[in-house]
Amino acid sequence: MGLAIRIGIEIALVALLSFSAVGFWQTIKGRRYRKRITRDQEFLDSFIKTLNSEKPFSERTSEMEPIRGDWAWNMLLATRSDLGALSTLRNAYLVVCVAILIGSFFLGLVYLGINIAVFLFLAMPGVSGPAQNDALKQVLSIAQIMYRWKRDDRHGYESFLREAIGVRELASSIERYTT
Repeated sequence: MGLAIRIGIEIALVALLSFSAVGFWQTIKGRRYRKRITRDQEFLDSFIKTLNSEKPFSERTSEMEPIRGDWAWNMLLATRSDLGALSTLRNAYLVVCVAILIGSFFLGLVYLGINIAVFLFLAMPGVSGPAQNDALKQVLSIAQIMYRWKRDDRHGYESFLREAIGVRELASSIERYTT
């Protein structure tokens, strides 16, 4: 295979790898960002206070109904569906990246080295705006479910909070800024 053809193939592989690697790294960074903001009480207070001042949670959640009559199902489905979708997307991007790296191995070790360097280089930027936005939408969804649950079934809500991990800060912000 001629050098010009190899370079052309490598350019196409780098372009595809760039797209896939950015998607892979952003799914990982988006999940970490979500974990970080759900534990940051100051951020959550500001977020919930701002959202509630723009449109009160009572209005935001007026049409919400519990799935199967139980708000716990709403919490479970909201968290699992989002994490499941992100995991599936991350894995799909990873499969494409691995396939490209394997393909570049057949072009030569220099091409494989270039692609590995590109893959690792694309891990350097911070979390993107769309990944942050997705995390904030998920936090808002959980906050709205928690608000309605607290309003409709305080005993069940408080029982959930005693056992829940990672939502106590959000519950505290909801309590302070939505009553």
